[in-house]
Amino acid sequence: MNTSIDNVENYIPDSDQKAVFKSKNFKGKIMIVAEGWCIDSCQSVSIIHKFFGEEHPVKIIYRDQNKEWLAQFVTDESQSVPIVFIIDNEFNLIAHWGPRPQNGQKLLKKFKSSSENFCQDTFLLDLNIYYDRNNGFDIIDEILQLI
Repeated sequence: MNTSIDNVENYIPDSDQKAVFKSKNFKGKIMIVAEGWCIDSCQSVSIIHKFFGEEHPVKIIYRDQNKEWLAQFVTDESQSVPIVFIIDNEFNLIAHWGPRPQNGQKLLKKFKSSSENFCQDTFLLDLNIYYDRNNGFDIIDEILQLI
């Protein structure tokens, strides 16, 4: 199963989201903690970079090389990635997002609460279908709400 958005090269940021971003007059930076083996990272990082990277620096660091630092951003008792940090120009943390959009979190909770009825293969398939159909809209929308 391919775990990356097949059409990220063809991803076109939503014009309404671009207008919202411009209206926020954001002057900071975006830092993403991710790993190449992570489905959520594969689905999110390219979209985030393409949306924000044209006008603002986007730095990507690896979770497995920064576990101690990332420990303060534990999600459901794990160091899940990606985690997106929104930082001002003085490197102060404004907000953080991750590791997946709220709809992806709902799918994960469904899997964890009923893994005998909702197997891992079904969860991964449903998660990938969600990402493919949504094409990054929820990811960007949720991050924009934090800026």
